[in-house]
Amino acid sequence: MTTIKINTEEPVDYVELEDVVDFNCVVIKGNRDYISHEEAPWWKEANEFIRDMDTFGTDEESFFWYDNDWDKLTNEQKTEIIRLYDECQRSDDYRFIMNVIKVLHPNLELEGCTIRGYCQGDWQDVIYEKGIDVDLLEAVYFGKITDIIVENGDDCYGDWITDDELWEAERHEDNLTDFFRKRYDIPDDEEVEIYKSNGIIRTIKWEKVC
Repeated sequence: MTTIKINTEEPVDYVELEDVVDFNCVVIKGNRDYISHEEAPWWKEANEFIRDMDTFGTDEESFFWYDNDWDKLTNEQKTEIIRLYDECQRSDDYRFIMNVIKVLHPNLELEGCTIRGYCQGDWQDVIYEKGIDVDLLEAVYFGKITDIIVENGDDCYGDWITDDELWEAERHEDNLTDFFRKRYDIPDDEEVEIYKSNGIIRTIKWEKVC
């Protein structure tokens, strides 16, 4: 018999964001209350050009003072980046920075969105290369995942599932047992019992002192 326990009471603290996301392909920023990730090379490169314009301006006399290597760009790229900068309202707006990246790397397919947690203040802007599972990123980043414990005799192991995936399984699958049979490759003739947490009981421990 296989026993499956769904623990919704405690956070899943063993899953790290870097386990599911390549930070060379994703940028997370915008909300100062949360950790940002701005390591992607295309993001850093674009911000180096933007930093020059922030610091020295965009008139021709300013070009002499630029720190970045603008000479590696074509005249069309230089003109377009400066035009985008002069027309933007905020140089730290991720949509503006995405447009600069597209000038630098026209073949790079980028998308942007805002991910959200369960509370109003739980949000971050995300810029990512096409193909990134942004729903999975959102779930892990904001802890919208649930701990699963699978027990079969002496064999016991842990797993995790996104809250959205669990919600779908509970409400739209024909049978929750069948969902877990497929997930964990449990034979059809094996009995399966599923438990879901329903609160935590804490007991005071007493120690005699006199």
